[in-house]
Amino acid sequence: MRSISLLLLFTSCLSCARAFAAPSVTDDQEQTIVRSLAPFATRDGKTLLLKLNNGKALKLTDGSSCDVPESCLVQRLLGLSPNRKSFVVEDLGYESRTLFWIGRNSGKRYEVYSEPDASPDGKWIVTANPSEFGSTNGVFIWEVRGDSLVEKL
Repeated sequence: MRSISLLLLFTSCLSCARAFAAPSVTDDQEQTIVRSLAPFATRDGKTLLLKLNNGKALKLTDGSSCDVPESCLVQRLLGLSPNRKSFVVEDLGYESRTLFWIGRNSGKRYEVYSEPDASPDGKWIVTANPSEFGSTNGVFIWEVRGDSLVEKL
C-alpha cells in the first residue's frame, strides 16, 4: 500500500515542474500573508520575524542589495504547510529560488527546493527541482512527521 501511495505522489509531481517557474509573491501579497498570520509572523523592512511555538522567535534578514550578486537575498513568507505545523518561506538569490519549510516547534529549516505537492492524507510531500546547473536536481519525496520532514527518496 505504501509503494502505491508513493507512486501516486511521485506521478502527481509532474505538476511540481510547473510550480518551479511560478513567480514569487509580491511585497503586497506577502504583507497580506503576514497580516493573516499575525502575531506569529511580522515584517519590519528587511526583517521577517517568525514566532515559534516554544516562545522563541526566528529572525530572517534580507541581504543588503541585489546590485551585487553575493549580497542578494530576499526571503518571503508564503504561508503555512498543509498541516499548519511549518512556515513556508521562499529564498530568492541573484539567480536562484528555493523554498524552505521551517518547523513551528523547533525552527528547523528543511530545503524542499520548490512548491511541494502533498498527498491527500498529508503524510507525504513531493517536489521536483529541474535545475540545469548550480543546484540539486531531481524529484524528492519526504514523510511529514509533525513539523519535521524525513527525506525518503
